[in-house]
Parts: sequence; structure tokens; C-alpha cells
Amino acid sequence: MNRRSIKIRAAVVTGAAMLLGTVGVVSGPASAQNVQLPTLDSPVRIRNRVGEDAIRALGSRLDGVADRLSLRGDQLAEVVRRDRTLSVDASSELVVHDEAADHALSAASAADWPTTPVFPDIKTFSLHSKSSNVKRTIYLDFNGHTMTGTTWNTAENRNSITLAPFDLDGKPSTFTRSELAVIQNVYLSVREDFGVFDVDVTTADPGTAALAKSSAGDDTYGIRIVVTPTDFQDCDCGGAAYPGSFGSSTGTPGYVLQGTAKTIAEAVSHEAGHTLGLSHDGVTTKDAACAADSKKCSYYRGHGDWAPIMGVGYYERITQWSKGEYANANNTQDDIAIIKKLIPYVVDWGGTMATARNYPLGTKVYADPINWAGDVDAYSFTVSATRSVTVKVDNWYGDTVDTNLNARIRLLNSSGSVIATASPTATTSAALTLSLAKGKYYVYVDGVGDGIPSTTGYSTYGSIGRYNVSFV
Repeated sequence: MNRRSIKIRAAVVTGAAMLLGTVGVVSGPASAQNVQLPTLDSPVRIRNRVGEDAIRALGSRLDGVADRLSLRGDQLAEVVRRDRTLSVDASSELVVHDEAADHALSAASAADWPTTPVFPDIKTFSLHSKSSNVKRTIYLDFNGHTMTGTTWNTAENRNSITLAPFDLDGKPSTFTRSELAVIQNVYLSVREDFGVFDVDVTTADPGTAALAKSSAGDDTYGIRIVVTPTDFQDCDCGGAAYPGSFGSSTGTPGYVLQGTAKTIAEAVSHEAGHTLGLSHDGVTTKDAACAADSKKCSYYRGHGDWAPIMGVGYYERITQWSKGEYANANNTQDDIAIIKKLIPYVVDWGGTMATARNYPLGTKVYADPINWAGDVDAYSFTVSATRSVTVKVDNWYGDTVDTNLNARIRLLNSSGSVIATASPTATTSAALTLSLAKGKYYVYVDGVGDGIPSTTGYSTYGSIGRYNVSFV
């Protein structure tokens, strides 16, 4: 059953106590406190093969599966040994079932997210991050989906598996405004995570042909991530995907069990990451929590206000792609380089005075992203007489959702000397206000890190993404 209707009702829906995506649960409202939520101590109730049994089940296919994940066979074997969320299913395919967390979502990590739709209600299921000619797609499916002919069907030995529509109030025939707000926030957050890549993050069904890779020559493909209340495997997990399944010939989707906007968004990006070939960002036994409980080795929960997307992103304000720069990391996989193998960067513009884009004062620019560590975007403006000027950089939709980019502004005079810099540590946005004499000025925007990457902060590596810049 596909739910297409948008009908606004007066009921206010929080949905905060539903089972959440990849690795998290949240505390629900008083009316929903009787919901039973799994923890990391809850066994995943699937009869798949794990550890050495999984390696034996892959057999001669180990190297081929590893290649899809940008690993050697021996590296994949080691990952399977240490990560009990990975298993081999009844169809002899490697699958990941991500568990739920053992503590409540930090309210601070999503406190500023809007509770009403950012876009008009009617636009909810026609949102696109890129134009129609983009060849890669991540489809956020909140409408319910019936799977036939997928790897899930083979593993479950079921001709048809129906995933129910996203539904927080038990009334699946329509969407409330609160539900629409959740969907739009998820879209904005996932769009942010993939903003530097030439991929259309969309809530509109692109059709099977746009997602499945039908042949070696088919260069238009993607992944469907279904957000659903349906735990069709009775796995007590938060979400699942087949690693390396982006562009699967069978259209095999990933799925996330529903929750709040923050947790769904982090889970969707996490599962999409698995389909693109990314492994979990966890810790070694040198980490105290891991040493005390091996179940806590698979996912790093972050530090300060930062966490890796492929670890646990639910509890921190800033979540980024990672290459294992934190202490005791068990995975130094270069997330961005691996994503780029399937999804190229968007076109970048110049970052020098000679290539600066000129705008008049009073302009707000919805800019292309900072694409990589060290990438700089350059702008210029002219002051006709001495006056106060404010230059500001913030997230693509202000502070609507958690951002990946920690922005820095550098203001240069016409001779190229830096006369002012802004990159506050308390926020990822930046602003400068100062009196400027008549003349031409240049603005350099880039991403910076904060704190010590190993213990308190993060480097410039994942400080990338879309932004707005204004000159007033």
C-alpha cells in the first residue's frame, strides 16, 4: 500500500517514542512510555551467520564482496570478525542490521529543528536537491513500499514483502503537519550530508529505472531508503542494508525504522553509506567502553559536539563523514573517497581573487558547497562610500538542521591582505561586521575544524557542505 494523500489534521504528533533508525532510541512523551525499546544488549533476532561462520559462508565470494566495499578479502574478514552487526543471510549475501542504542537522544542535538514544515505542505513529496539530469539518486521513501524480486525476498523466502508507510499517529491513510515536518527535516539533513556530491536526494519516487543498475553500461542508478514502522524481520534492529548495494540490479532498498527527524536523518545517511560501501566507525579494545563491553566496539558515539555518520550520529550536533581521526578508531576508511567512486563531486568554482564572483551589497547567495578540506570559494563586492558592512555565512537553510560545515570567513582588501577573520567555536556559522572605506573587497569562505580531532573536536576533513553567504 502506498500512502499518497496529504491531509492536515489538528492533532499534534510527536512520535518521539517510536523505534528509531540505525543505532538509537529516544525518550518518548508520557503517552508513549509503555513502548518497549531495544538496547545494545537486545539480541538481533535473525538466524544469520556471524563471525567465522559468516566468513565460511562467503567462501570463494569473499574477495568479490570485499572489492565492492573497497577492501581486500583479509580486511573484510577482519571486519566481519569484529563487527557482530554484519552477517551472512539465507541468500548468502552480506547484510548489516544496525542495533538500537542504550540511552536517550540528547535533546540538545536537535533542539532547533522546526516542528512545522519548512516548505509548503504540498511540496513535501516533490523535494529535489539536484536537477533532473543528475545520474545518481538517493530516494527517501516515506510512502510505503512493496518489495518483490529483491535480495530481501530471497533471504526471507517471500515473494512479496510490504513495508508500511511512515506513520507516527497510527493513522496511515494521511499525513499530519507534524509528520510532514519530520519528512522535510529528514530531507534537509540528508541533503546536507550528501551536498558535496552530484546526487539527487529526493522525496519524489524516481521510478525503478533511476535506481536499479540494469547493466554494466547503465550509468543512471541509486538507492531507495524506506522509512517504515514495519520490522519485517522481527530483528529488534533500527535499520538495515546490504553493503555495496547502491545501484543494485534488483532494486534492493535499505530501510530505517521510524523515529524523530534527527534520528531518522542520521539513520538514513548511515544506511545509505553502507550501500555505498562504507563500514562502521567503531573503536578498538583500547577504548574503555569497548574493553568493558565488546558490543560497544562497533559504533563510536563521538566526543564534544561531534560524531561520525558511520558511527552514532544521534546525540551530537555536528555529524560528518570520517576517516578515523578520533582516538582508538578501528576504521581509517576514507569515507569521502569511497563515496566518490560512485558519486562524483559537484562542480566547484574558483577560490582566488582572479576567479571571485562579484555581487552587489544587499545580496544573499545560495552557494555551491565547500567540497573538500582546503576548498575555498571566493566572492567580491564594492563599497562606494565608507559604511558598515556585514558578511555572514550560515547553513543552507539557516539553523534548520544539523550542519556538516563549520564555516570560516576571511575578508581581504584589494591588495589581497586579510583584514578580518571570523570562525566562532560556539556555532558553525560565521559573521563579520565592520566599517569599510570605499573600494573593492574579497570574501573567502572555507571549512575549518574545531578542537583536537582525536579527543575533543574534528579536523577540516568532514567540514564540508552547502552554505548561504550574504553581503549587507
